[in-house]
Amino acid sequence: MALTKAPAELLNLDSGLTITGTTPYLVIGDAGAEDTKIVFDGNAQDYYIGLDDSADTLLIGRGATVGTTAAMTVDSSSNIGIGTASPGAPLNVTSAYSSGAITTALKLATVGGYNANAGTALDFGSDQGNYSTWLTGRIAAPRTGDNWGGSLVFSTNDNSAATGLATAMTIDHSGQVTMPKQPAFSAMVGSTQSNLATGQNVDIVFGTEIYDEGSNFASNTFTAPVAGKYQLSYFVRLDAIDTAASYYYLMIKTSNRNYSPIYAGSTFGASNPTYMSLTFSVLADMDASDTAKVTFDQTGGAGQVDVNDGYFTGILVA
Repeated sequence: MALTKAPAELLNLDSGLTITGTTPYLVIGDAGAEDTKIVFDGNAQDYYIGLDDSADTLLIGRGATVGTTAAMTVDSSSNIGIGTASPGAPLNVTSAYSSGAITTALKLATVGGYNANAGTALDFGSDQGNYSTWLTGRIAAPRTGDNWGGSLVFSTNDNSAATGLATAMTIDHSGQVTMPKQPAFSAMVGSTQSNLATGQNVDIVFGTEIYDEGSNFASNTFTAPVAGKYQLSYFVRLDAIDTAASYYYLMIKTSNRNYSPIYAGSTFGASNPTYMSLTFSVLADMDASDTAKVTFDQTGGAGQVDVNDGYFTGILVA
């Protein structure tokens, strides 16, 4: 059955309209170049859903005229705009500009409770059609602290499973930032290394690991997991120094270059000191799979120097 009315005439229904059938539908318009709409006639405020035929967009807005105070736009590419009539992405949300102030364009929140560690998240995924549960990353905002505090938690997929997220960075309610996956290590001399040979590079043995985030330190050597700038530092105590030596090198040796402080034997005094502690630090550029270690080189004098204590540390900073 078809209901038709002459142009400019209205069809008034005193009660509901039910459309039945196998595939019921309602068509508004006749494929002509004109706007069409459904108006919700309220007591204080009207709203509409309408087609802006000239722009080929579907609008939801306030009022009774299509294009007036539109709140949401669906364009011909199925992009959805909230607060904008020209969405540039599948979902484009904008808010009114306020000079010198931040305006909220999108808010995610829970309702019904506020227990510790509860909150909302923005998930990122890939190939939603074939792998509906696949997450590549997440930004979560759980409640922390005793009162109004909250944190931002950034997670990435650790390659263990479709939903295998691991925390990469947390900004807590006091503004403190932690990055538990940031490559970092600290190792110490575990036992005495005696009578270091002269005339050659000798690796300083750091046999006891204190921590090794990412498992990149082994056999006295740090291997960079990614390219970046690494802060590398050592403290080494040398015993039985021979002042007759021409010089000593205690260098941080990396794949790209050597960082080589040099010490003349006379630096340590006129007589052989019982011990001397040497420290050095450098911000080194390293490529992925580059290595770094601490080596000792003595020219001249007797091979009598011992290493009884020391630390070798490093962290990716940029």
